[in-house]
Amino acid sequence: MFNRLNSMTKTDRCSDPGLPIVSIDSRQDADLDGFEMWHELCRPVLQTRRVEAEGTFQSSARFCETAGVVFGETCYGATRFERSPAQVRNGESDHIALHFLQHGREIGEADGYPLEVSNRQIVLQDWARPFVKESTAVHQLSAIIPRDLIPLSSRLFTRCPVHSWDIRSPGGVLLSNSLRAIFAELETFSMADGPKIANAFVGLINALLAADFENHAIPTGKTVQAVEQYVRQNLQNPHLGLKDIQEAFTLSRSSAYRMFEPRGGIRTFIQTERLAACHRELVRAKPATVSVRRIAERWAFHDISYFHRVFRKRFGMTPKEVIYQRNRDADSQFEISMRQRPEITTFHQWIGS
Repeated sequence: MFNRLNSMTKTDRCSDPGLPIVSIDSRQDADLDGFEMWHELCRPVLQTRRVEAEGTFQSSARFCETAGVVFGETCYGATRFERSPAQVRNGESDHIALHFLQHGREIGEADGYPLEVSNRQIVLQDWARPFVKESTAVHQLSAIIPRDLIPLSSRLFTRCPVHSWDIRSPGGVLLSNSLRAIFAELETFSMADGPKIANAFVGLINALLAADFENHAIPTGKTVQAVEQYVRQNLQNPHLGLKDIQEAFTLSRSSAYRMFEPRGGIRTFIQTERLAACHRELVRAKPATVSVRRIAERWAFHDISYFHRVFRKRFGMTPKEVIYQRNRDADSQFEISMRQRPEITTFHQWIGS
């Protein structure tokens, strides 16, 4: 199906091409089933079901990924969404989703917390928690952000997986105006513009979260998930270890060891997460500009020989092989049908495919 959809937009600006944008629209192809297209698009991360069995279901989407952030504009009919505990356990807990509806409404609950998205507020949601929601026909602007770009994401996880800004509040005004401006000018941005825009937008979210959380006590939840998220947020600290975890969560040495025993121990878990962070950067890297050493050092691997050895053991290929394999497939990445790629089962794989 997806090979009949619009592929990535490319410009003729050889020196600095425009951002790659993927556009799909069931209204432009009579042979496409609008719900089937929407279901296939969501399938890696969400279970979907039509709310209304009768009538025409239309859907469209416009996506752009830059610096790890995925900006998306979507339109779809009434849908029931579910993100199950099994999907969360599959490893897809490393993204924070920001949603702003232009029209329509979504109502549900996220791991016991009420979840409502409408044109009256902008909602930030932690995908590390399962959720269920139902929507009317919706037009939505969104940004899907890697967890490691949101330093306060662990506060979302332990405090409440849903945080919102009223559209009339200062934060709501800034976010809504920024999102609308980004999508209005998306086709005009160059490849060099992309990371600047993504970093500025994420910086705005971080500043607003910091202001909102300033007067709240830091939670001391001792759940395995909360500790894991703390570790992921501090991976760039070369001295991260048992002592930091004990102090952050008031854990005894034996409790911390028991907590990480199923994951091979604390040191193994930290190294595995650092390797995963390196792999994500390498997948998005461009061969002409990437420095494997710089990426390794950013994630606290200062012995480059050791890094190459453990990376190859973990992923079955060298860092450079990851870069070049990713770029060999870049021109056709969104033209390949998900049905022809059954190994794409998670959101992160879908972004990198």
